[in-house]
Amino acid sequence: MSIDRPEPRHVAPPEAGRDLGATTAPRLGTRLPPGTLEALRRRDPAVLPALLDAHGRELAGVAFLILRDAAEAEDVVVDTLLTALERGSELRHDGAL
Repeated sequence: MSIDRPEPRHVAPPEAGRDLGATTAPRLGTRLPPGTLEALRRRDPAVLPALLDAHGRELAGVAFLILRDAAEAEDVVVDTLLTALERGSELRHDGAL
């Protein structure tokens, strides 16, 4: 897996009084193919490519911004997806992913 390295950027603190719950980003899980959540609940390893396609880029970007190391960020993405697979049976509702 190759990770695009985003340019470092300054992130301004949230404005006072701004609703931090409001976002224009799509809800997580909205781009998953049908059956993905059920496969994750069954802990089916075949679900990993779908999770990587749906969330890998965002996970890698966040990990890279925190760690500033592409290799470490890649490891975090892999660990995150494996943890999701291990704990997939704990999902109680579709919005949990």
